Amino acid sequence: MSEVHGRAEHQAIGCNMAVIQVDANELDSVIRQAVEAAIRRLSAQRPKDVDGRVLLTKQEAAESLGVSVATVDRLRAKRGLPSVSLDGRVLFRPATLEAWAAQNESS
Repeated sequence: MSEVHGRAEHQAIGCNMAVIQVDANELDSVIRQAVEAAIRRLSAQRPKDVDGRVLLTKQEAAESLGVSVATVDRLRAKRGLPSVSLDGRVLFRPATLEAWAAQNESS
């Protein structure tokens, strides 16, 4: 494909292409700001307890404990793994998970 043909093709589908030059520091700053904004947005959407602390989903609790989601369900049912119910979802406080795991550790 020739350069002229390529430009005509992009214009035909409504694409405007421009070359932007940015130094590495500017690019790093823009990326860092975008990531921080995304983290703030996601954090705001995360379920929180009454004290504003982030709660973990079953999947996240399973990853934290190094087990499957099915095992998390069994631990809740048979071994008293503490959880919180919020809007019909089962959620977990990270500090409570850590304390429970330490208490139920086998030596």
